[in-house]
Amino acid sequence: MSPERSPGALSAGFGLAQASLVAALVVLFFPDGTVRTAGLAFAAVSGVLVAVALALVFRQLD
Repeated sequence: MSPERSPGALSAGFGLAQASLVAALVVLFFPDGTVRTAGLAFAAVSGVLVAVALALVFRQLD
């Protein structure tokens, strides 16, 4: 990947981080079992995607 693509990957990482934050707020304010489980699952998946996106960005910057 070219260095020109890293800002897009970084902004995607920030977007996923924001989605993860929203999922965490959903878990806090909706203690219902189904909504809480869905929020936790989404937070976990988006957290992994953020980690992968940031690893790719920092790998490109080297």
